[in-house]
Amino acid sequence: MKLPRLNLLLTLALALAAPLATAQTAPPGPPTSPASAMFTLEDLWNRLSAGTAVTKRTGPFTEPTGAPGVKTMHTLNELMGAAPSVDDANGATAADVLAGKTFWGLTGGAWGLKTGTLAPQVTGADITGANGLLSIPIPNANYTGKTATASDTNLVTGNIKSGVTVFGVAGTAPVPTGDAAAGDVLAGKTRGRGHHAGHQRPGHFGGLPQW
Repeated sequence: MKLPRLNLLLTLALALAAPLATAQTAPPGPPTSPASAMFTLEDLWNRLSAGTAVTKRTGPFTEPTGAPGVKTMHTLNELMGAAPSVDDANGATAADVLAGKTFWGLTGGAWGLKTGTLAPQVTGADITGANGLLSIPIPNANYTGKTATASDTNLVTGNIKSGVTVFGVAGTAPVPTGDAAAGDVLAGKTRGRGHHAGHQRPGHFGGLPQW
């Protein structure tokens, strides 16, 4: 009665052994052959940490020079610490990178070496705002070392009080002076510093009749 179970075990064993029979178990070459060369953990570290271009050995395998227990390479944990991880919040996508430029995608579903698709912007020039505008619209473009300038035709020396400078323009307009009170000025006339109207009656000055 145990025969069916034995047949089942033999069938499973043959099924599992079939892929192993076709797999390559022989080394690609002896230790003295460059064909047996593989990248080392240190090669992987250098690529991850600095993008270093590394190559496999071209000669025979060389035994480590350090004694057992002396660290000669970075560990797998250190390699994982240097490897990037998924960043769906700030990772760039192809639409964020100029067309034709390559980058390493960090977002889920777009991991690995990618090429940007963003159309390049035109090169921006200096901008001068319309007359009298305080805020100047800036067109979309790439700007390097350019200047945006606000302009106003009323910003001239004659419109600014003497002794005052506005945005680099020094004023020259004279400042009215005087110490006359309202009673010192004829009615209907004005005086400087506020242009207050006088109330002195015509033909009189200082309260005395004038001849």
